[in-house]
Amino acid sequence: LSSERRGLHLLAAGDAEAALLPLLYGAQARRFPLELRRAQWLMEQFEHALTSIGASQTDARWGRGWLQRAEVESAKGHNDACRAWLDKIEAVGPQPGWEPVRVRAAILRAHCAYVENHNTQALAEINVAIERGRKVSLELFAWSRFQRSRILNAMGQYAAALEDVCFAEANMDGILHHLNTQREKALIYIRIGEDARARETLTRLQEEIKDTGYTEAISLVLMSLSQLHRSKTDTQGLAYARESLRLFRQLGSANAPLMELEIAYQLTLLERYEEAIAHWAPLIAIEPQVARLCRTPCAAALGLWSLWEEDLRLGRPYFDGDALFPEVGHALEQAGDVALSVGEPERAAEAWRLSARQWQRMQRMDDLARVEQKLA
Repeated sequence: LSSERRGLHLLAAGDAEAALLPLLYGAQARRFPLELRRAQWLMEQFEHALTSIGASQTDARWGRGWLQRAEVESAKGHNDACRAWLDKIEAVGPQPGWEPVRVRAAILRAHCAYVENHNTQALAEINVAIERGRKVSLELFAWSRFQRSRILNAMGQYAAALEDVCFAEANMDGILHHLNTQREKALIYIRIGEDARARETLTRLQEEIKDTGYTEAISLVLMSLSQLHRSKTDTQGLAYARESLRLFRQLGSANAPLMELEIAYQLTLLERYEEAIAHWAPLIAIEPQVARLCRTPCAAALGLWSLWEEDLRLGRPYFDGDALFPEVGHALEQAGDVALSVGEPERAAEAWRLSARQWQRMQRMDDLARVEQKLA
């Protein structure tokens, strides 16, 4: 916050040129704890300072400001507003001093597609960032590859994702980069069933950040721990998810809805169906197809067969997309198990067939064999 105070002091004293960098750094410091309204206001002061010194529209400092604006909108979950700022950067085109801004803009554009589950589009866009980053600096090249690892992880390409994140880990410095690469490695380990390595990574990371006061980092690690500790009998994962949600809400983070989904999923896994179905209802607007498919065990357990049919019908377009959530495969298998237990073998088979389709798409052959055994 010392940068923020210095920038505002210089601006008030009439030295707009000297105020620019402190204002930009002050906005970045506010963005990371997700104090977004303050960050937005500081960027307005930054742009006022640029205008007052008569900076041309090709001055790279405009690009840094627009990028900061885009990052604030992204942190708020406003992807269309984020893209509008990125479009301003792209419209300027290649200009001296703009190369780092253009790399980061391409990374952020890919992130927008990624959080919207448009993974093929996200992969194409991050590859643009990687090629730009390769020509600018090792750090930006590594950061671009880290972002690609997240997309590849979501697409089930775990070996390639791990290769990218390990490259990023070896070529980026700083606590934030360390947090991001270690957490992503843990998520990949969870997806490929290496729980011991995931647990070791997250436990070490939790110890490293516990006294930093960096609330967003703590909540992200708790998010990962909640996924690691998913269970049909143990509520530890649910406890982690609820604490992570509390912190994300405190920060005003766009990650809060993701934790709402995690809580609903874990309540379903724990067979607390009445509680779970109440959590799923408002999430249909956030992830309509995934939430509907993951809600099917609740509908079966509570005998809500019209809801079952509606959720399967409206959830099926998920299988035409490129998002791959293992939670969908597990939930549909659980739905089939519940349906069979209440005397609905045809509905059970319907759910198991969709579960098998999910595991086939993800090339998870052990899971596929288990579900096909049930169908047999």
